[in-house]
Amino acid sequence: MVRGTVEVSAEQVERAWRTQHGERVRIRIILTPSMTDAQNLRSQALAAGSDEYTFAKLAETYSTDNSAPLGGLIEPFSTEDPAYEETVRRVAAGLQPGQIGPVVATRNGHAVILLTDRIPPDGVTLEESRERLREQITLRQERISMDQLANQLLSTAHVRVFDPALSWSVEAGRGD
Repeated sequence: MVRGTVEVSAEQVERAWRTQHGERVRIRIILTPSMTDAQNLRSQALAAGSDEYTFAKLAETYSTDNSAPLGGLIEPFSTEDPAYEETVRRVAAGLQPGQIGPVVATRNGHAVILLTDRIPPDGVTLEESRERLREQITLRQERISMDQLANQLLSTAHVRVFDPALSWSVEAGRGD
């Protein structure tokens, strides 16, 4: 129903290429609910000489992030990847390996970031991947457009559900 309504720009393709094939960073993160806790943990990590082991132990012990059991280690990511918070991407982009960034506010609290390393681009060229990336972006945007259309149609439709076991799908679509 939405096929053909999505336009993919050259800029979107280039950003997807940089995100998937460009330089990536690997970080450890400590997330805390309060600025004071984050500042204290950052000070402890700095006092230890920005040692990765000490940072990992602090993350494991005090971080509220899902990565805490792994010592705060995050999968490598591009600093242009919008799936990661802009504040985290910006700090990671400005650090050198072994460096601890300032405390930054995030949606879930306050974070301290240690850049462990930078991973160079994988060598795949934009030309080699342009069509595949265009298809990926198109499918993602079509999926979003279909969800929006489905929600719009459900909000204006008067659907009667005869089987109570199926009512959840209509209620979920309406946001009930």
